[in-house]
Amino acid sequence: MAVSEQEIRKVALLARLELTPEETRLMASQLSRVLEYMELLGGVDTEGVEPL
Repeated sequence: MAVSEQEIRKVALLARLELTPEETRLMASQLSRVLEYMELLGGVDTEGVEPL
């Protein structure tokens, strides 16, 4: 799932954060990678795995 720079700017505005254009690009990239990893983990078959 890709997160756009526009979405990052909107969230930053709501959180009253001042991000530079470089920080905005970096945040969009990093958050996209985290969400892609979460999608990957969501697809793992955990049937029969006991919780820790």
